[in-house]
Amino acid sequence: MRSAAESAQKRLNEVNAEWDNLESSLNALDNGVKALDELTEGTVEWQKALADVNNQVIELLNKYPELINYIDTINGNAVGT
Repeated sequence: MRSAAESAQKRLNEVNAEWDNLESSLNALDNGVKALDELTEGTVEWQKALADVNNQVIELLNKYPELINYIDTINGNAVGT
């Protein structure tokens, strides 16, 4: 019984760590989108911020492909739905 409990605890710790990583990634993405919203569309700064946000989305989709169901596009750019 002890090994089953230890195994369950280990898995719970792994799930908690993965959840923390996902939450951190989503917060970083949200901050990137907020920064993008504060810039003038079409400027060099806006284009760089957009590229950063799109790269964050790609990284999230590579790690969590099931998130594709929550992505939409505006003008060819990924946005959350």
